[in-house]
Amino acid sequence: MHNAGHPSNAKRQHVVMAAIHALRHVHAEMHRVLASVPNQDISIADMLVLHQIAHGDGVTPGQIVRATGLTSGGVTSLIDRLEQKGLVARRHSIEDRRVVLVSLAPDAHARMASMMAAAHAEAGRLFEGWSATRVQALVDLLADLRLGQDSDK
Repeated sequence: MHNAGHPSNAKRQHVVMAAIHALRHVHAEMHRVLASVPNQDISIADMLVLHQIAHGDGVTPGQIVRATGLTSGGVTSLIDRLEQKGLVARRHSIEDRRVVLVSLAPDAHARMASMMAAAHAEAGRLFEGWSATRVQALVDLLADLRLGQDSDK
């Protein structure tokens, strides 16, 4: 059994808090990156949801909730916003008319490609000077963090 007052536990707690602080800075930097994409009024949550929608043939709001961790009300508001911007469209499922599917609007594919290219170019600057090995190590650590989060559910 671990003693909560043990020095190694205090050190771990300090390091975990430093990791959380670093993740907050990364999150803020990603907001800055998206804000620098010209002629777009889009949030990081919008971009994540658009990315998910773009890689499916219609996704349900429930799938978006599970993938993003947003609330169902938050997802509804986000989809409303994206629909008003002409980026997504809602339609009923052919199999079950009660099910609403969200997909990219027909003319949104080109806009998405342009937005993603600009965002990726700007985000790529965050990794200037990093080797592919170092970037992959970060990807692996973030995947481990995500897997740990998924196992708690």
